[in-house]
Parts: sequence; structure tokens; C-alpha cells
Amino acid sequence: MLGSVRVNIYMQCPRCREEYGGAEQEYWRHGDRCGGVLQLDELANVICSRCGAHAHLTEMHLSCNSGRHIYKLLHKNATAATISCSAAFTDHMGIEWLQSVLKHLDR
Repeated sequence: MLGSVRVNIYMQCPRCREEYGGAEQEYWRHGDRCGGVLQLDELANVICSRCGAHAHLTEMHLSCNSGRHIYKLLHKNATAATISCSAAFTDHMGIEWLQSVLKHLDR
């Protein structure tokens, strides 16, 4: 099941954040020549805005735009820290959305 509230993924690479102490924020794109912007829904699913391919965030193989590494997201704490720092969730709806994503990281 996919959620209905989606935001474009614009954040630092979690692995660069762990290994190098930070990185530029970037829009995350779907590989395999698609290039669509990846979106995150409130159920922690990643959906391609162009082709509609989707998977749960914990099942994704991601690489930052710098190409330093390709990895599967496994560390919930690092992922949660990166997502929570990626945008200013200042209103009630934004905070509820973020809490829902973090809750659904445990599948």
C-alpha cells in the first residue's frame, strides 16, 4: 500500500553524513536511465515521480549524486536523523507526516 502524501526527497546522503560528517543536500533520482525525482510517502515508501516504481525505504539501494558509494539503507537511526534534518517541519501536519515515516521504518 502506498501513502497519499508524498514529498520530493531532498536531503544529504545518509552514508556521507555518517562517514564524512555531512554533504550537500540533493534531490534523489531514480537510476536505470529513468532519472525521475524520488518521493517519500508517509508510510516510508519511495516512489519515482516519473515511472511510478516504488519500494519501501529500507529496501532501497541508494547512491548519492557524487557516486561515492552505493548502499542499502539499513541503519534506522542514521536514516531518521537525515530525514528529520532535510526540511523544516514547522507545522502540525509536517510533524505528523515525519512521525509517520519514522514509525513505518520498522517493517
